[in-house]
Amino acid sequence: RYHKVTGVQTCALPICANTNPNSVFPNTVAECVTPPQFQGYNMGTGAPTAVPVAPVVGGEAVQMTSRPYNKETITGEDMRVALEGMVKKKWFWGKAAAKKMTIEDLTTWTSYTCTWETFMEKREANWQSRPYDGGYLDGNNNGVPPQPWDIAVNAPAMFTENTTRITVPHTEYLQQCENCLGRGRVQCHDCQGRGFSRCPFCTDGFKTRDGERVACNTCNGTGRRRCSDCNGDGLVECKKCNGRGRVVMFIELTVSFINHLETIVLEARDIPERELQGAKGTVISQESGYRVLPPQDVFDPSIVAACNQLYAKGDALIQQGAERLLQQRVTVTEVPCAKAFGNYKGKKGGFWVLGNDRTCYCPNYQDRKSV
Repeated sequence: RYHKVTGVQTCALPICANTNPNSVFPNTVAECVTPPQFQGYNMGTGAPTAVPVAPVVGGEAVQMTSRPYNKETITGEDMRVALEGMVKKKWFWGKAAAKKMTIEDLTTWTSYTCTWETFMEKREANWQSRPYDGGYLDGNNNGVPPQPWDIAVNAPAMFTENTTRITVPHTEYLQQCENCLGRGRVQCHDCQGRGFSRCPFCTDGFKTRDGERVACNTCNGTGRRRCSDCNGDGLVECKKCNGRGRVVMFIELTVSFINHLETIVLEARDIPERELQGAKGTVISQESGYRVLPPQDVFDPSIVAACNQLYAKGDALIQQGAERLLQQRVTVTEVPCAKAFGNYKGKKGGFWVLGNDRTCYCPNYQDRKSV
């Protein structure tokens, strides 16, 4: 039968002998052991089970505020210089076209990128195993295992994702290997336990040489070769227990530091959002704290609405209770944008310039029909 929590096979009496002569337990019975139950650790044998968040005393909330800055504006000359810079890098159109073309219908505007980061910690527990080498076992006879959220973990820098795995103290116990049922060996997958495989150099032990049918000298006419993986035995050493027949079961705690990142781009217009998110802009607001509250009336209404939307998403993560909040950070970046049409020898095409570094975006640049 199978344990209702761990899913491993259990029995009241020994069920299988260890027949591996190289085992550390030769000719002994490898018994099954019912896994112990530990308070705070309720998981099965499948995927790691999330540990409910422990109650914490929250820090103070901070309100988003604006910071003084100089507003960037893109000019017609900026458009030409940016286009020339792109031409020099891509070498498709000549420099003369970029220098001599007429810049027409210049339109400028400002885009905003609102980023909301919610940095959280998640803890998951599950049963793991390792081969038993006859060494010391740290079982529950050594003490009560600490609660999942009481185990100290070195946290990375804020908003830096990281994952670490820890063996929970006092949770080890000895268990028969379920992969080989305590025998230390399993069926060879290469030959399916037969001990041999078909000879690749002949057909049924014979091959044709100078028009004559002769016995294969590789397999001596048998049509098969001894399996190199199991050396003809049909069995190989169990990798889960390294041929020992027993494994040490223990609870492993997986601690994940996750930075949930949500972004809203305002006034993208014809520019792909990925281009604006990667553009160099001016940070007009950045706040970090245990909780960050959206702004009031210090920003454009569209920015306030975007921040309220992002705040709601972050709050939903916190209310789920699957992860513990560590800190939040909100950044609002202003990105100057401009669009113009270049006219050169009757050929006209549009291009964009964005960011404080005046990056040129021209998706049709390699089309000879456009400028």
